[in-house]
Amino acid sequence: EDDFYDDEEDDDGLEAVCQARYLKGSPLLFRRVLWQIRGRSYRDALMLLEFMPWRHCKPVLTAVQSAAARKGTGKGSKADMKRFIKGMQVLGALPGAKVANDKDCLFISGLSPDCTTEDLYCLFSPFGAIPVNGVKAMVGPDGACTGSGFVNFMDTVSVEAAAMHLNGTITQTGRKLEVKMRMPTAPMA
Repeated sequence: EDDFYDDEEDDDGLEAVCQARYLKGSPLLFRRVLWQIRGRSYRDALMLLEFMPWRHCKPVLTAVQSAAARKGTGKGSKADMKRFIKGMQVLGALPGAKVANDKDCLFISGLSPDCTTEDLYCLFSPFGAIPVNGVKAMVGPDGACTGSGFVNFMDTVSVEAAAMHLNGTITQTGRKLEVKMRMPTAPMA
């Protein structure tokens, strides 16, 4: 489960700093909380602050999240939203964050070379909820679409509706879309 987080851990050596003022409570009790999270990763600190029984954890949690939101980003940075979504995925706060191309997945072929992942999302999202990173247009070495892609849905009803409505559709370039439910692969013996 933790492989996703460990493989893509952002180890850029930056530290986030924050100051909290006018907090109600003893400084000693706040230090007790801070001693528990000092030197830990952001993810570990969040988990500890969530589950420690002390009331001083809540303001520290808010301060840590605020500092992390500002870490390495300036005003108007385009990376803000990507970092936010990645953080929500890592914490498991988004449904379907772990996408696997087996159940509730469509395989699409017959796409034009200029098709992008965003185009596939726009085409298939009216049929139902799609998880984060649940759409992928396959691209070749030249950056053009290879003509195929995958779309993962959150439920089987959406998969069936999309396949029924879009399979066999002729595009403006004369290509015929083939939209098939992807069959789960059998485990290797």
